Amino acid sequence: MFPVHTSPTRLGIEQGLRGEPHRGPGCYTGDLLSEFLKPLDSVPRSRRGWYFGAQLTGRPSLVRNNAVPGPPDYQTVPVCHGGGQNKAAFNCVNPRWTERDEDFRDPGPGTYEHSVTQGRQVEMDEAFGYSRKIRNGVVMKCTNGIPEECSHCKQETVGDYFQRGKKILCSKCHQEQRTNTTSSKKEAKYEKVRDCTGVHHHKFPGKDPKIMLKSESELKKKSRKEAYFRLYYSD
Repeated sequence: MFPVHTSPTRLGIEQGLRGEPHRGPGCYTGDLLSEFLKPLDSVPRSRRGWYFGAQLTGRPSLVRNNAVPGPPDYQTVPVCHGGGQNKAAFNCVNPRWTERDEDFRDPGPGTYEHSVTQGRQVEMDEAFGYSRKIRNGVVMKCTNGIPEECSHCKQETVGDYFQRGKKILCSKCHQEQRTNTTSSKKEAKYEKVRDCTGVHHHKFPGKDPKIMLKSESELKKKSRKEAYFRLYYSD
């Protein structure tokens, strides 16, 4: 735009040089420092495009991760393994009827208990206004440390014995008379009695006990067990 040399023609001689050739657009670099976008570009900001609470760039697209575990990663692929080839077609070599003991084909005597009643439950004593109590098969009796004597064999009773009124029978005599057909009905009215030797200890015979051998919870637990076993076992 501003030539340094004039052309040797008439036009170039008449016009001559006007102004200063070192002045003009693009001669100075001050625009790089004073332009509007330069300060904005030099401000530090996030690389993700966030600037003063505004998002200057587009949202990044969600990258789908297809590298997920599949069923074969945890278990093997089921493969049908065929068996070996049979020695004969359709296994015709095998016996037609399987061998088994004839004793197990049909139930024999004693397999089922026909005389046992079904749905057996522990007998309970009802009490209006109070909780039910288990009906004990054995009556606890405190003898004050004085042993009882059998009315039949005149020996001291050991363990549980049977009593009907004032008549006392030991276990051996009661079993013998129970097998007798003439006195079996009378012996069935006897009730089973247990003395207090296993519950408390009398230091002096005929006086109150001083030492307790079992607690109330242990006695209740034992009575529940006896009531349950009474359903399956006789005296």
